Amino acid sequence: MPIDEVESKKLALSYAADNRKAEIALLWARSLYFLGFISVALVSYNTALQSGRRTFALLAACFGFICSLCWTLANRSSKYWEEVWEKKV
Repeated sequence: MPIDEVESKKLALSYAADNRKAEIALLWARSLYFLGFISVALVSYNTALQSGRRTFALLAACFGFICSLCWTLANRSSKYWEEVWEKKV
């Protein structure tokens, strides 16, 4: 193999490994955001139930459900891209 081709493959491998690391870092960052949103929804739900505001409690529960669903979908897509970069490495 020519030296240029070897260097090109090393550069591509380095690029793929860096992208995989970046995807894992993004997974954790998104998880922290969703965890915060879901925590706020849980506290809001509990507060609304204790104060007797059932409509607000329902809205907080729906918001928490939507955030949980989005979190699951974001994790699935992140796992997909992580596997893509692993295959390239």
